[in-house]
Amino acid sequence: MRGLKEISFNITGIVQSYNAEESIIVKEETDNVLVTITKQFPTPGYSLDVEKILRDKYEYKVFLNIKSPKEGSILPQVITYKTMTLEINKNQLMGSSPYVFTVEGLESNLLNQ
Repeated sequence: MRGLKEISFNITGIVQSYNAEESIIVKEETDNVLVTITKQFPTPGYSLDVEKILRDKYEYKVFLNIKSPKEGSILPQVITYKTMTLEINKNQLMGSSPYVFTVEGLESNLLNQ
């Protein structure tokens, strides 16, 4: 992809809950930016990971890697949410805050800076 730069990151944690909504929350610390992503799933059993983060001018796109439960699995029919927090060193980011992140595959693409 021309004009895009890949950004390195660390996943600091992933939790599952039953009461949330899809969102992106960006929190700035002294040396790092924390990006917390909450994604909705129709049942438990999904795994959530980040494939890559790309910078395009002044926006950062997070590409999720979502794996479905094993075919034939018996799962409760309950909506679940996975929340993942990413830690990105500010040296990886261009310019100054507010930093704008969007998630490919997140229905609402909510932004909180």
